[in-house]
Amino acid sequence: MSLEIDVEDKLYSSCDDFEISKLIKVEIKSYLSSLEERFKKTQGKQFLYHHTKELDKFINLIYKTSLRIFFKDYIPLTNQLPITLVALGSYGREQLAMYSDIDLMIVYKKIEGYNIEPIIKKIFYIAWDAGLKLGHRAHEVGELIDASREDITIKTAMIESRFICGSKVLYVEVESKLNRIRNENQKEYALEKIEEYQKRHTKYPYSMEPDIKEGYGGIRDANTLFWISNTIYKVKSLRDLQEILFKEDEYKEFRGYLEFLFRIRSALHLSSRKKSDKLVLEILPQVAKKLGFEENQKGVIDCAKRALEAMHRVYLFSDINLSRITRRFFYNPKNIYKLKQVRLKEGIFEFENRIYCSFNLEPINLIEILDFLLRLEDREFSFDSSAIYMLKRAKKPAISTKNINTAFKKLFFRKYTYSILKAFYDANLIEYFIPAFKKVLYLPQFDGYHSLPVDMHSIHSIYHIENIQNSFLKSLYQNLDINKRSMLKIALFFHDIGKGRKREHSIVGEEIFKKFAEKIELEHADMGSILIRYHTLMTSVVQKEDIYNENTILEFVSKIRSKELLEMLFILTYADVSGVSEGRFTKFLEKLLFELYHNALGVMNKDELLTQTQKRIRRVENLKKGSEFLSLPINLQKKIVSIKSNMFFLKLKNDDIINISKMAEEVSRYDYKIRNEHFLTIEIIRGIDLNLGYLLGRLSNFSIASMDIFKIFGGKKYFRIDFDEVIEDIDVLGIEELIDSSFDMSKKAKLIKPQISKRGIKINQNHSKELAEFILSTKNQKGLLAYIASLLDEYGIEIVAAKVHTYNDRVMDTFLIEKNRNFWNNWDRVVNRIVATK
Repeated sequence: MSLEIDVEDKLYSSCDDFEISKLIKVEIKSYLSSLEERFKKTQGKQFLYHHTKELDKFINLIYKTSLRIFFKDYIPLTNQLPITLVALGSYGREQLAMYSDIDLMIVYKKIEGYNIEPIIKKIFYIAWDAGLKLGHRAHEVGELIDASREDITIKTAMIESRFICGSKVLYVEVESKLNRIRNENQKEYALEKIEEYQKRHTKYPYSMEPDIKEGYGGIRDANTLFWISNTIYKVKSLRDLQEILFKEDEYKEFRGYLEFLFRIRSALHLSSRKKSDKLVLEILPQVAKKLGFEENQKGVIDCAKRALEAMHRVYLFSDINLSRITRRFFYNPKNIYKLKQVRLKEGIFEFENRIYCSFNLEPINLIEILDFLLRLEDREFSFDSSAIYMLKRAKKPAISTKNINTAFKKLFFRKYTYSILKAFYDANLIEYFIPAFKKVLYLPQFDGYHSLPVDMHSIHSIYHIENIQNSFLKSLYQNLDINKRSMLKIALFFHDIGKGRKREHSIVGEEIFKKFAEKIELEHADMGSILIRYHTLMTSVVQKEDIYNENTILEFVSKIRSKELLEMLFILTYADVSGVSEGRFTKFLEKLLFELYHNALGVMNKDELLTQTQKRIRRVENLKKGSEFLSLPINLQKKIVSIKSNMFFLKLKNDDIINISKMAEEVSRYDYKIRNEHFLTIEIIRGIDLNLGYLLGRLSNFSIASMDIFKIFGGKKYFRIDFDEVIEDIDVLGIEELIDSSFDMSKKAKLIKPQISKRGIKINQNHSKELAEFILSTKNQKGLLAYIASLLDEYGIEIVAAKVHTYNDRVMDTFLIEKNRNFWNNWDRVVNRIVATK
């Protein structure tokens, strides 16, 4: 009201038009700057409607101002002046976004005595000078029909027009013309719009960063449904088609999802401060905050999830009803005979591998539908939206019965299950069969890797296992017996079902799978559990580990254990990766996975090493759960779990592992501890070479009970020597001096040659790819260990790990030795010197 008074004052003082435009512009700017706060108050509910109505006020004021400029105090009555202002497009639908163009059409009638055109120009000039971004048209009322024929876009804009201000008498005539436009070439218009709709889905496919306006299930899909409904049914709103095309509750659900898309689009415009309809990850947190979601990662994920759900549901509602409306255009009585030829059962047809249904079908029992699907020929089908509608309306008990569960399981025994699962997904049935699936419905994966949310990725993975392109993997899959093949497909479908929870998704997924497998009495469920637990293992190993390192391969195989499971995991990995996005299963990745597969086959028969590695994995997992381990720096945690020695984890307690590792992290040259309580213990961590033969030789007066050597991280080694006696405190100082001097590699100890028979020496050169196992079994002798260590040092043969034990005056020593050049060149010499009598 204040603005109108200010404009009137300007007019009264004969200010020029530009001054008046500036005044309106200031008010428009003030209004636009308030939109953020207005949105915040309601979180965008009915925001577009109220924004449209506010702009109506400015347009109305500009119209009245233009008339005042021309007619001064002698403005004719509204209906006497043959001008009417009409809103088009989103402005006409009362869905105008903040940065969208204001589509305005001025319709006039040429009447002698009225100089209309200068008035129209004045309206446009004042609007432009006031800062309004107009998409404008001006037509004489008699031109409307010809103008609508110029382009389908113009016709579309006209049929969703709305009166703003001006002559209502003229608008009655405009509406008459618009009705003629709606009635003209309905079939051609509808089919052209459907083609446009399909092309748009190709250009803007389903995405985790969707285009809210143009994308699959975007606002434009709902618009298309309205445009075609408007031309055929002459409705002003889709609401008017309740109980004609759809039920009230169906429309209410659809409208709720569409309103959310309006809110997101408004938040997008406000957040980016420009016309922006793509919900990209960078701006998503701002949008989520504006819409009232939690201000954290969960809130961002929930917002994206809701957006994806809304778009999918808007698409389905639009697609089903577009099919229902346009089906009439394809009716031909001559085709009734052909239709009978492709009828599968009453009201259900198959044509060119696509399932169609009559929209007049009464709801069918779900178990009957499942039985029907199981009887279908086992080949690829797609499902028309009419078939999705039939599935959505299926009659079913509140909770699935044993018969339903059994029938659902049997679907996975088919060669082709993908299209059926996709149809169930569209019909909201997947979560009925698998309640735990609700958690991953529309769950986005913003990890820089996946291009689809969890639900769609899981379904796409099924497509890829049924259409394997690699001939070797295809033969592995086809050679599985049918029970294992179906189990593998179910495990694949469940592989990511644990996502969206706090715990590791593979562990949660395994638990969910076990319960479901029990419910449907699935054979080989134990294998499926392992596959889900380790479904990321192959890609993780080839991307993060050295697949040519035997320890890496042993650790990998110890989790799988059998050739059959390895082959299944390879197939599952192929389908999982292929389901991420097109071209993700590259030739390079394929090469690495095949090398891992073949390397794994090569160690399958090394039972002792695999058992050790398996035990080590369990110990490491236990270690990683401890609070003391978790309190270590991340870098040190990684170093600890990278230690290759199995015995380091199997023999030592968690506290000892952590303390040794913390000590090693600080060591640059060497450090040691001496304990002399119940028996003497020496612990050494060295970062430089230790003259072990010299140290043991000088300690040969003491009886060694056991010795351990472990290669840890950063080229460092840990030594622990236990003696079976306690020494005098004064002798501890001498041992400290001895240890310090043992880092002089030039020192030699005087050693007595022990007596060892050749029977007491065993060497397993095939212990592993990198290590040989040297076992020494003989009578305990003074200086025995010192002699062996000194001899190995002399030939440059490195002890990677050692387990030395004395019992009943006999030694049983095991050394793991690195198979380097010194080993291969000198091992026979070492053995000859060990067994020599002099």
